[in-house]
This record gives sequence, structure tokens and C-alpha cells, in this order.
Amino acid sequence: MKNIILGLLAITIFTACSPQPKTFDDCILKYMPSTQERAAVTAIYDACLSKFPQN
Repeated sequence: MKNIILGLLAITIFTACSPQPKTFDDCILKYMPSTQERAAVTAIYDACLSKFPQN
């Protein structure tokens, strides 16, 4: 029983701490810094916008 609880706790922690962006701003900050080409900037902006539509 103790192993099951520890396993579920570990899964919860790893899921909550995933490196995937959770907001539009996080998405931009994660993928933009390494970008130098204008076309890539546009593509990243469009991808982040489609994943996190702004109101």
C-alpha cells in the first residue's frame, strides 16, 4: 500500500513540474531566446498563439 501511495505521489509531482509551457508568455520565453530568423520568430509566435489563444 505504501508503494502505491509513493508511486501516485511521484507521478503527481512529475506531472505538475513538467517543463512544458503553461501560458502564452511561458511559451514565448521558452522558445524565442534561441531564435534569430524573422520567419522562425513568426512561426513560434503563431504556434504559441494557437496553443494559448489570447482573449
